[in-house]
Amino acid sequence: MKNRLLIISAVAWASVALGSVKNLPYGIFWLPAVATSASQDPNDWRVWTNPHVTGVVARVSWAYLEPSEGQYNWTYLDDIQALAQKTGALWEIEIASGAKDGSNASFYPSWVVADGAKTVTLHGNRGTLATICVPWDPVFQAKWQALIQAVGARYDAVENLRAVQMTGVGRDGECYFCSNNPKYISDWEWVLSQTPNGTVEEGEQLWENAAGTIAGFYANAFPQTPFLYSTGSPLPRSADRKNVAMSTVVASLSAAYNVGHLWRFGTRSSGYHYNGPIDPWGARYGIFFQGYQQSAPEKSGAAAAALQVNTSPYNGLWFEVYANDCMITSNFSAFDTFNSTTAATVGTNPYQ
Repeated sequence: MKNRLLIISAVAWASVALGSVKNLPYGIFWLPAVATSASQDPNDWRVWTNPHVTGVVARVSWAYLEPSEGQYNWTYLDDIQALAQKTGALWEIEIASGAKDGSNASFYPSWVVADGAKTVTLHGNRGTLATICVPWDPVFQAKWQALIQAVGARYDAVENLRAVQMTGVGRDGECYFCSNNPKYISDWEWVLSQTPNGTVEEGEQLWENAAGTIAGFYANAFPQTPFLYSTGSPLPRSADRKNVAMSTVVASLSAAYNVGHLWRFGTRSSGYHYNGPIDPWGARYGIFFQGYQQSAPEKSGAAAAALQVNTSPYNGLWFEVYANDCMITSNFSAFDTFNSTTAATVGTNPYQ
């Protein structure tokens, strides 16, 4: 990995007393679609009566959560918190800020662009297009920081909120930014056009510094709740063959926030399937706070995936499983094994 300084935050981040950070997430988590309207009502989820699932992912679009600047619609997150409190479930927050790859629907609110935030339209690996806010744009960062502060003020102290996924650095809820398809190298060329000299290192640092700054927003807003990045390859391998950008961010954030015998920063792979890719960051940097998300529903195959994801070298503490797979009875025995194994591993929140 190249030796360079990562800008973690433009503001001082809150100090945390030893022992005040919550325990880590563990077990099987219910993974719904991103909520974009009131039609997606968590009160209708069957998960609340399913004892084989330990938690839920509260996935909501920025546009639904903050339809007008500074005016928040807390209904979706409040309902999940109330239901989780009632049933004893854990939960995780994910705010989608960009656009789902291949979808014309953007998750950010229109008022952000009207206020001057820059957007860019990028290719997916199959050529589909998605428009997102530019993560290093100062207008976007100011609006995003205000949102994260408001969400943290409302939910950070909630004990069963066990993790917050940091977003705003890529598409949907992930770090993926430029297409990895060489046919669409124009994505990377656009990034280079935003730098002074158009060098590869400048392009890497542009994304790295944005990811570090946005992580600082979360660290300030959530001093008690562990936070994570959904890792991957933000830049094309043709330009960043060894994934230096992601490696630099993970190493720097782990060094900055996993101190004082507490885990604050973790990683999660969003492309997992049975015998699928291993999230390398846990092994490379000794990160214990690590989870996985299904790349696609696997029906009864989710059982084998759940039994694999906690074992070496996967070492996942929690596994986000699509909603329908969570309700297939043939998966329940494997889910129970995963839940009990990870619950015993997590315990409190020390370095292991």
